[in-house]
Amino acid sequence: MTGNNDWMCLREALDKLADDGRQVQFWWRDDDAVSATGQLDRLIDVANRFDAPLLLAAIPQFVDDTLVERVSGESRVRIGVHGFAHINHASKGQKKQELGDHRPLANVVEDLEIGRKRLRDRFGEAFVDVLVPPWNRISKTVQSELVKIGFRGLSCFGSEEQYAGLPGLSVANTHIDPIDWHGSRSLCDPRNLIETMAKLVIESSHNSEGRVCGLLTHHLIHDVPLWQFIEGFCETLEASPNATWRDPAVLFQ
Repeated sequence: MTGNNDWMCLREALDKLADDGRQVQFWWRDDDAVSATGQLDRLIDVANRFDAPLLLAAIPQFVDDTLVERVSGESRVRIGVHGFAHINHASKGQKKQELGDHRPLANVVEDLEIGRKRLRDRFGEAFVDVLVPPWNRISKTVQSELVKIGFRGLSCFGSEEQYAGLPGLSVANTHIDPIDWHGSRSLCDPRNLIETMAKLVIESSHNSEGRVCGLLTHHLIHDVPLWQFIEGFCETLEASPNATWRDPAVLFQ
């Protein structure tokens, strides 16, 4: 449970931006979309309530018609390419990775080409030419092929520095993940999480590159504490005139 007082340090960080005449931008990415579900309905409802554009990272191999129908007409929903089948090709003992050097490069590229075309054709104007690697991992070899395939954006997790440097490829990562993946798979310690977010706000507002802070969610596994946290976060941003949401379609132009 995240109480109202827990958000104090983030509110203070946002207030400090006003004192310094600065602003901060956020963007929202949600992974593993394949079909219409009640969880997806709730996600889109939250995005609409807080006027927050949303990038759904969809898995091309498993996307079905219900997802296409559900997002049709949703002006705040964009669709990105979440790998191809979200299958791990790494060896036992290695970190999970679909887009690594574990298979011939030609096979990986072919998968991405098929996946990109499949989502572009099915989602039309909602589609954004951005690749979201499963598990937020991609080898430099595969990364170097993305622009040739037609991608204009890449989104992983953490610092953008290790992914930057390819002409024609915009990199915008996510930086905030509220899920305790290695423990409860529910909400991380909210106070530590919010303190980290407050520091990120201050750092990003001083970033000469104009970094946009990225929120990463996974609607399919959200429980009550995670939904409450996400809504509390959105409410906190909504109350600050110095925080705005960035449209992924613009972010990855």
